[in-house]
Amino acid sequence: MKLNFCKIGVVVVALSVVSCSGFNKLRKSNNPELKYQKALEYFNQGKYNRTAMLLYDISSIYGGSSKGDTIAYYYGAALYRDGDFEGSGSVFDNFRRYYPRSPFLEDAEYMYAKGIYYTSPRPERDQTNTMRAISAITEYLNRYPESTKKEALEDNLKELQQKLYDKSLMSSRLYYDIGYYNSAVTALQNALELYPETNHRELILYLIVRSHYMYARNSVESKQRERYLAMQDAYYNFVSEYPQSQYSKDVEKMQAEAKKYLARFSEMETKAPSDTVVSDRERRRLERIERRKTRVENRELREEDKELSAMDKEIDNNSSSIVRKPKADKETRRTENTKAEHGN
Repeated sequence: MKLNFCKIGVVVVALSVVSCSGFNKLRKSNNPELKYQKALEYFNQGKYNRTAMLLYDISSIYGGSSKGDTIAYYYGAALYRDGDFEGSGSVFDNFRRYYPRSPFLEDAEYMYAKGIYYTSPRPERDQTNTMRAISAITEYLNRYPESTKKEALEDNLKELQQKLYDKSLMSSRLYYDIGYYNSAVTALQNALELYPETNHRELILYLIVRSHYMYARNSVESKQRERYLAMQDAYYNFVSEYPQSQYSKDVEKMQAEAKKYLARFSEMETKAPSDTVVSDRERRRLERIERRKTRVENRELREEDKELSAMDKEIDNNSSSIVRKPKADKETRRTENTKAEHGN
């Protein structure tokens, strides 16, 4: 039995060597028609790498002939099926310009758009290719509104748009996470202006309130009044849109703190200046009262710090559950596994 297995292995290796040798001879031959026919055979067999090499060899020979669009189409399709989406995208982009009346045009434009879609990275990375894919798929759908691939491509568009929403949230949230609260307000507001329809809108508006609050709370006393007022504007904007939000309890606490500070500030402003000479005993009594207030406020702030830390953890959990890697569709999985299925 062992001997039989060894014989089978030798035969497989021998056939592989003969096959490679035959292919190399084919590439070196001066018979472009044979290369053309064999390339199409290899394509139908799923040997896309060999197809691409043979068609590349003869592309300059048949470029201006009646076979030009067929060679260009199958060359791009072989690259696409082999997972070289950048290469296939370049081929199909040229195909659209040089062969606008080809019967392969619709399929070529589909693979052009879909190939860019496959190059779209995770939300954490630069989303230039995501925007390119959105543009290409939208162009295809506008040009072929009755396409059988319409529904799948519309799902792809939703997935790509979600990546932009997720990226926008991550980028603007970064300023909040590192404690740059004033910059966080600007970044978060810009994110809403750019994508007002984002499904992260509630969280972003909440973070704007939190950023205003933290910015005011950590400011020097001379700046706190105007910054707490700005926080209240953000608070009213939030509750008007989301009166029953999951973050309502937190924003109400921040609003209460802002009101408390502003009320105390107003009380200090309304006190008339006194010309009465305060005795040393009375002055020391007032100082003790003020120190006790300060100790109580500091203790309250420490407790609030603990609550805010817990809030941050909850926000992190909510964000991580929202921003997740989308599931690959059937064609994505098939294309990604092409090399494994049709290895050369």
